[in-house]
Amino acid sequence: MKPFKSIKDIIKEAEETGPKRCVIAGSYKESEVRAALMAREKGMIKPIFVGDPELKSKFPEIKEDEVIGEKDPGDVAIKAVKMVSEGKGDILLKGSISTSHFLKPVLSDEYGLKSSPLLSHIVILDIPELDRLLAITDGGMCISPTLDEKISILKNGVNFMHSLGIEKPRVGILSATEAVNPKIENTIDAAIIEKAAKRGQIPKCVVDGPLAFDLMVSDYACQVKGISGPVCGNVDLILVPDITTGNSVAKALMHFGRAMAAGAILGTTKPVVMLSRADKPEIKLNSIALGVVLSR
Repeated sequence: MKPFKSIKDIIKEAEETGPKRCVIAGSYKESEVRAALMAREKGMIKPIFVGDPELKSKFPEIKEDEVIGEKDPGDVAIKAVKMVSEGKGDILLKGSISTSHFLKPVLSDEYGLKSSPLLSHIVILDIPELDRLLAITDGGMCISPTLDEKISILKNGVNFMHSLGIEKPRVGILSATEAVNPKIENTIDAAIIEKAAKRGQIPKCVVDGPLAFDLMVSDYACQVKGISGPVCGNVDLILVPDITTGNSVAKALMHFGRAMAAGAILGTTKPVVMLSRADKPEIKLNSIALGVVLSR
């Protein structure tokens, strides 16, 4: 499979793959409604809006059978997750409900959406002047992962990269330094994970770490610091030490680096796509397209 190198590639593939049934959990705000309608117009999805019972009156272009009215955010999430788990939807999209409301039924064993012991989040970024997609995990779910959880997050992320046609992703494990320092615990974790990967415990990827961010994306930084290797300056997937780091790096690149983004939860039986409630319709459209591609 030819690797996806941009969000544009993903959108094109979604247009050719769709339409898929997309259940929008928390259809209250214009951003998720406009994104879903844009995706419908492009032939990507058939939307099912779970949320505002009066949505049809606010958006006349919505069809009668596309709205399931529900006011309570918790009930919205449960209803949407059940629909997807029961085969009434192909993709689950987080709308304008909180992440905690959205994730509670997704994480529950009751609804059968989990296919992995640990669910994790990944964001892909299409950054101007970068010739490939950059993925970051986990900036959306696992708050402060243990070493074992980091390995699970990395395995989820590597499998995801394979689904985008990237057969052997170059993985960088993020820290503040490339030196293993006992005072910085995440550098020790990084060194252990790198060793595990080299011994085949995390297959079909190349792992290096710890690495500072500049070493992952800048050949010049690697030359100055005397660091070499296939990941240096050429990273595909960044494993971050905690949710704060991942969330902050991704949002900084989106807001100041003009990156286009799409986000998904990994380790589920059906695609579950999720970014921020504050994202514009165009960003949410990207995530819908990603969900369609993952549902192939």
